[in-house]
Amino acid sequence: EPVHTLIHMLCLAALQRLSLRSHLQCKMIELGAIDWILENLRSVVNRMAEASIEHSNSFNGLGPLLSSNGAATLGTPDFSIEFASALLMNLTLRAAGRKRCGEFGAFRVLLRLIEHPNAQVRTHINGTLYALLGVPSLRAEAQKQGAEEAFRVVLARSPPP
Repeated sequence: EPVHTLIHMLCLAALQRLSLRSHLQCKMIELGAIDWILENLRSVVNRMAEASIEHSNSFNGLGPLLSSNGAATLGTPDFSIEFASALLMNLTLRAAGRKRCGEFGAFRVLLRLIEHPNAQVRTHINGTLYALLGVPSLRAEAQKQGAEEAFRVVLARSPPP
């Protein structure tokens, strides 16, 4: 099913709810759920980058992604991205999930979504990054990729609380 169909979104929502159970987290990781989520999030990031290039005069390059009410209008509905990011965050509660994220290069994808227009998605991305950066080897890899500077840039662009 395409990622924007109703059945896809309902299945994703069900998986996210089921991912709160530890034995199901392990099974989802084993069956490749993290790989699938990261591939889908990577495609969202690529579409965001394309839209940003096309509309480089927009604020943070996200202007064309937002409708007049502030909701994202990408091909993949916000609902789908929300549940995928929540599912990923739940799966990183397991050591196997964090390991798989490291193997699949999750840091680059997550860093690109840290400023997503949807607050729920940002919350899930931050939670996932927190879990991943708690692993010394993943933290060292993130530091090699310039995590500290990237976080500083994001913080500088963020409005004060």
